[in-house]
Amino acid sequence: MPSLAVQFLAFVVFSATAATAERDENRRTRVDEMDHLRSQVELLREELRDCPCRRQRQMGIQILKEDNEVACNDGSPAGYYLRPSGSKRWVIYLEGGGYCYDSKTCNERFRDGEKTPLKSSNYWDGKKDGSGILSPDIENNPTWWNANA
Repeated sequence: MPSLAVQFLAFVVFSATAATAERDENRRTRVDEMDHLRSQVELLREELRDCPCRRQRQMGIQILKEDNEVACNDGSPAGYYLRPSGSKRWVIYLEGGGYCYDSKTCNERFRDGEKTPLKSSNYWDGKKDGSGILSPDIENNPTWWNANA
């Protein structure tokens, strides 16, 4: 009968071999799962490539002509840009550009004579490309690409 030390050494070698085999199997399983996930993501990307919500890249202008309470600095009608996608999710972006809070500050703001879309809807383009968080491109905007913007 082998000595206790030899039996212990055989047990340690057997345990290490079994643990290595189990780790290798777990590693193969994880690699297989990652390969499967990658293939599923690629299939989804292909499906979304021709999605109707991605076809309309630009936002169209919507002018609030009927509302006399809301206006730009020069009195032109207020408005916004919209790209509907059919989603229940919305991204609303309020472009900065300064403010005024009474007649005096509004007159001072507009007096410099600069013609800019930040002061007047008369200088707005009919369509506007969405970029960043407003982009309909899943690669550039993976979280909000399909939201109404």
